[in-house]
Amino acid sequence: MEPQPTSSAPASGGVHASTATAPEIRIDRSRPGLAVLELVGEHDLSTAPELRSELRDAALERRAVVVALSPTTFLDSSILGAIVGALRRSRETGLGFAFLLPEGSTPSVHKTLELTGLLSVFPVFGDADDAARAALSGVNAPSGWADPDGA
Repeated sequence: MEPQPTSSAPASGGVHASTATAPEIRIDRSRPGLAVLELVGEHDLSTAPELRSELRDAALERRAVVVALSPTTFLDSSILGAIVGALRRSRETGLGFAFLLPEGSTPSVHKTLELTGLLSVFPVFGDADDAARAALSGVNAPSGWADPDGA
């Protein structure tokens, strides 16, 4: 089953609008118990509600989640907030949650995740099969990570 695009709305504003890839969220639910959400293009406040909805649906369906960021060219704080909220829910419910961010992916996305400290709280994988296996096995934190809140 091919991933299903759920959005093709144009990116909102922005300096790079003429070269920006229209945002799209592709969802693959072909593997039992797993939802792979591939964020294509620039994602900001205009796509955050859709992303939150898709992440909430995956949680309600009791699916582990892999967020694939290799085709992502931009993430703003509203998208990061949606992803952090979903990670929090996955930890509360014991569902797996991972990033797929292969080496050589968009440097600006990697830098955003690094500067915000999110690379240290999310399990990040460079290989799609590794990310899926980890999420399906319930991984939702990096190896050796200790929750400061004790949750």
